[in-house]
Amino acid sequence: MGCSLECPIFLCVGISALHIGIAFLQSIFYFTLTLDNIFMAIDTKALILIIAIVVVVLILIISIVRRVKRGHGQGQGPSSASMPANEQVYIGNLPYRVNERDLRDFFSSYGNIADVRIVKDRKTGRSKGYAFITFSNAREANKSLESHGQDMEGRSMVVRIAKPR
Repeated sequence: MGCSLECPIFLCVGISALHIGIAFLQSIFYFTLTLDNIFMAIDTKALILIIAIVVVVLILIISIVRRVKRGHGQGQGPSSASMPANEQVYIGNLPYRVNERDLRDFFSSYGNIADVRIVKDRKTGRSKGYAFITFSNAREANKSLESHGQDMEGRSMVVRIAKPR
């Protein structure tokens, strides 16, 4: 669903409803009414309804803002047709002793490797057990998916196309 025109309308309606709700709540709390007048002037069910409407409007505004920030509101949502081919592969469940040379040797049979990056803990410098390999093209990266589940030093590797950042 495109959101180019609907978002500003929902946002304006939501903000207006929010202002009305806030003004109503302020009038309740800031006017100097006696306790009897407050209970006579405010129907408890109406107050609960107004608070519920304000909460729903806030949730709606937050969801619209999140959707627009992710780019889904402009028709840029993730779909296999619109996603560019990815040359980077995620390799998980790696033994901690594996180094870049081991990964290059193992995955070079699938194609030309441009880069190997083993993710390490910042404090200890020890491998976190996963890595990213960048192939020279997406076809070679897809071919490397055949190694999913294969054994490397006693551990079954997880191999997937890396998600874009």
